[in-house]
Amino acid sequence: LVAGGDTGPAAVAFFFVYMNDFADHGKVLLALMSRVYYNQAKASVVITTERGFFMEKTASPLFEGISEAELDALAGAGHLRTRQFAKHEVIFRAGSRVREIGIVLRGAVHIENLDLWGTKSILSSVGPGQAFAETYAFCGDALMVDAVAAESCEVLFLHTAALTDARVAPELRDKLLRRLLAVSMRKNLSLSQRIFCTAPKTVRGRLLTYFSA
Repeated sequence: LVAGGDTGPAAVAFFFVYMNDFADHGKVLLALMSRVYYNQAKASVVITTERGFFMEKTASPLFEGISEAELDALAGAGHLRTRQFAKHEVIFRAGSRVREIGIVLRGAVHIENLDLWGTKSILSSVGPGQAFAETYAFCGDALMVDAVAAESCEVLFLHTAALTDARVAPELRDKLLRRLLAVSMRKNLSLSQRIFCTAPKTVRGRLLTYFSA
């Protein structure tokens, strides 16, 4: 039985080991058990890499088309790291400057704004597989918002230096750049839809725009 993360009672895997040669087969079994588990909520198998990062390709558009070996290469060059955060812990604070892009592995992250009167507004919620802070990481501007753990979560950080590091294969740098551009464009489209919904001056107009989208 292998379980972990968002697993439940249905997360069961059976392994058959030839006991006459357990020395070798047992090692394979233990290695596999440490690298695979079943996510019942998403009905998908999650595979961890040699360095402990996991990639759920169906839920991570940023890593679409990027292999486990390529992820290990990024980690080996020091461009990937993971960290766990407790609920309400600040991941990125407004006013700071970052060079890393955050990708939620487990849990959720809220992008929050705190005004001068202490009123907090949640601008967006970032779920598993989604990225945040990529604009600030590339532009180098100070953050205007806080990135806060909405619940206990784990975040994978990708350093933007990976796009210019000669140790990273040109093909991999090209893949990363294309995927980052695609993610950024999707966010621009989402922002445009929000603008369309809030542009009308009346509530009626905003509702009509929202329901006709």
